[in-house]
Amino acid sequence: MLTLTAVLRGSARYDRHGIVRLPLQALSGLGISDGSVVLLRGTRAVGALAVLAPLDCPPGSALCDDLLLSNLGLRDGDTVVVEVAARVEAQRVTVTAAERIARSLEPDVLRAALLGKVVVAGDAVSLKPSELAPPTDFASLRRSLTAWVGAGWTTELLH
Repeated sequence: MLTLTAVLRGSARYDRHGIVRLPLQALSGLGISDGSVVLLRGTRAVGALAVLAPLDCPPGSALCDDLLLSNLGLRDGDTVVVEVAARVEAQRVTVTAAERIARSLEPDVLRAALLGKVVVAGDAVSLKPSELAPPTDFASLRRSLTAWVGAGWTTELLH
């Protein structure tokens, strides 16, 4: 278990995917590798995938996007506890969404958008598909999301 500083720093590749970027020292200290599942503790506990942070990441930092910080109930600069967690595949996930999304989103599209994400009860989750998910046709998924939800689908959240 490590105590780090949560730093708000976006990433075009990883934003809104439930990913925390950790420096190599933190990954090593936890005994994990790139892509491992971790449990983050702020004012609430959140699951995430840990990936290697860029080399300019300050030591002792956990780079988070706005959605991850919000799920944690933290602000930029607050303390976050990071610990190793087991990867457990969900047998069932129940989500809520705005009515226009709930009415229009096909279950297979929703399933594909959630693949590869680590979530716990109470998390807000983006429809943005993760590149770390099992192989899928991302171009087709993006077209489907645009058709069913509209151009703003990348900012829509499920709960």
